[in-house]
Amino acid sequence: MRELARAVAADLTAEQLATPARPVGARIRRSSGTTGGGVGGYSASSPDRDKTVAVGLAGEIVVGAWLREKFGGPEETSWKSRLRSHVIAGGPGGDRLGYGFRVHDGERTYLYEVTASVGSSSEIILGDSEVERASRLSP
Repeated sequence: MRELARAVAADLTAEQLATPARPVGARIRRSSGTTGGGVGGYSASSPDRDKTVAVGLAGEIVVGAWLREKFGGPEETSWKSRLRSHVIAGGPGGDRLGYGFRVHDGERTYLYEVTASVGSSSEIILGDSEVERASRLSP
């Protein structure tokens, strides 16, 4: 997984990293349950688990690099999801927070949840922890 993370990071272009943040027109629905990860875990059957983890890790590597470009600071401090344990030693991370990255920018704190897929669907499925966290935030 570390080699995958290095390859994804090395393949990112300056243009990709300069992409501005903007909302996407995706349909969002709550997950009806997860396997392998509990609340906020990854929805995947056992045979596809390795692929699901690899796709999720690739997505988080891209977002982590984008956040570093936008806000500065290393992923060691902002990356909070369980997938960080594949790349960063000394902190397992967790998926019960409801977000994958937490970035402080002056007096503001931004929470980013990363959902990556190889499919063409524009539907984003959120786990219980993501829905719960979002419902407790200010608009």
